[in-house]
Amino acid sequence: MVFFAQTQHNPRDYRGERQELKAPIDVTYADKGHLHIGEPIADPRNAVSQILASNYYPERFYLRGVHNGTKPFIARTLKDGELDTSFNKTGLVYLTDLSTVFDYHSYLHMAEDAEGHILLTMNDLTQGFTHLWKLKPNGKPDTDFGSNNGYIILNNFFNFKDITLYQFTTYKNDYIFSGSLENAPILFVLTHEGVPRQSFGKLGILKMQDLIPDLRYVIGAPKMLEVGEKVRIIIYTRYFNDSSSINGIAALTLSGALDQRFADNGVYWSKPGIIIYDFTLNNASQRITVHGQVWSEGTSTPMIYRLDYTGKPAKEFNEGRVVLFPIEGAWDYMTEADGKLVGYGSFFDRGMAVRYRLDGQLDTTFVPPNGYGVFTAIGSQPGFYGNSHSATVMPESQRLLVAGREIQTGSTPCVIAVSLKQ
Repeated sequence: MVFFAQTQHNPRDYRGERQELKAPIDVTYADKGHLHIGEPIADPRNAVSQILASNYYPERFYLRGVHNGTKPFIARTLKDGELDTSFNKTGLVYLTDLSTVFDYHSYLHMAEDAEGHILLTMNDLTQGFTHLWKLKPNGKPDTDFGSNNGYIILNNFFNFKDITLYQFTTYKNDYIFSGSLENAPILFVLTHEGVPRQSFGKLGILKMQDLIPDLRYVIGAPKMLEVGEKVRIIIYTRYFNDSSSINGIAALTLSGALDQRFADNGVYWSKPGIIIYDFTLNNASQRITVHGQVWSEGTSTPMIYRLDYTGKPAKEFNEGRVVLFPIEGAWDYMTEADGKLVGYGSFFDRGMAVRYRLDGQLDTTFVPPNGYGVFTAIGSQPGFYGNSHSATVMPESQRLLVAGREIQTGSTPCVIAVSLKQ
């Protein structure tokens, strides 16, 4: 099955346009709409790279990032942008708080389990191994995990072969990773006790090329589709033919088989030229929102399409066709919230927030009359820069939180709050 993109506009280059509408910043959040971690230094690694809304603690959020260039941190914040001091007493955990033995310079990914524990993957540069840490809700290591030290070495499960684990999600008592083993894509499932889930794939490892020959990548974090008793692992994948890459959305059972009732034999393949950046699920509306860009003849056009939970095009959204944006760039994040689609994207030298109706038309009540507006610094000016494709929506507070950094006298890890109250 293939989408055929309906070009609604000829995309234009936004650079050089002097008049642009600004997306509103919610100045009631943190410091006039900006949450800063630490002090500025002249290092571009100083940034927040992931925002995670807590399901265990309503209206609390976890931030993953790096301060002082080589000092990774995790923070927990309250809804108005204050650090939550019930988390490690300061609201912050630095890697030096966990271990002085390993050489950690950055987190790889972060997720929360059903009991409020935080799971962190990190590379130890002294050995080149990937560690999985488990923190209690108070920010302290869970010493019941691993060898009574709060972490496990993931390479142990692969006999120290050429293994790379990317992002992961949690489902009940399992941790589901995407990755590659000897340059071939895999999914890997651990139990909450830190041992492979024997019922998934072969001893917890699923070689994706056994299901989809010639598949090159499983990208990003798996996500969980849940409708009643039906639970599926949703991933996005990529393979290459002679002339281009093909991106797809796939559905797997909890045992690691393709769900043959989803799309065409388990995979919805996009039209060549569509590059998926990520996708989000909404279990209430039973819709999958896919975002990224269409690349054609040297031009990048932001795109969105939507699937229902059977893997078919959602007909109410632009009659089941791709929605293209009129300005060159790409959508970095898009999700359904309060009956609208909300997100942001990168447009050469600036970032813009956008809101769509669920029929695929721009919601012109947001930043009227366009439905979109600039919320970052422009070019090399001082101000906020998004840099990680990570954001979340706060429905009750009507805010879009975007991860990144603020550049003034130096670079400071920062989250900005775009107001959605219009």
